[in-house]
Amino acid sequence: MLTDAVRKASDESTPLVAARNAVLRVCNAIPSSEMIELDRLMRTSPSVQARKQVFYVQQEDEIYTALRERWPEPERSMALRTVAMLAVGAMRIAGDIFTQENGERPLAELLENIFRSVASEIR
Repeated sequence: MLTDAVRKASDESTPLVAARNAVLRVCNAIPSSEMIELDRLMRTSPSVQARKQVFYVQQEDEIYTALRERWPEPERSMALRTVAMLAVGAMRIAGDIFTQENGERPLAELLENIFRSVASEIR
């Protein structure tokens, strides 16, 4: 899902904007109540938590691959890999905060804040 959203990014998008928009699109498709319950359930099992970490690595690699398809210049490879890492990290952090706050703030708002913070720090 994320990779398809990255691949469909507008031609005017930067890699970071494409990744941000993909994350927002996919996360907005999941109902808040389901997300909280699923996260809480997953936190009860160490083996599921370990599998979740593996899934994050897989997502990062898939996003990176999709970004490389859109921006294939070899000199951009390291930056694109970093963008993929930031996208997955943003999802992890937003998900943690979302669950801790019991969904008080919309996940999209948390994600927007995280991406905005990252963008301001790297300027």
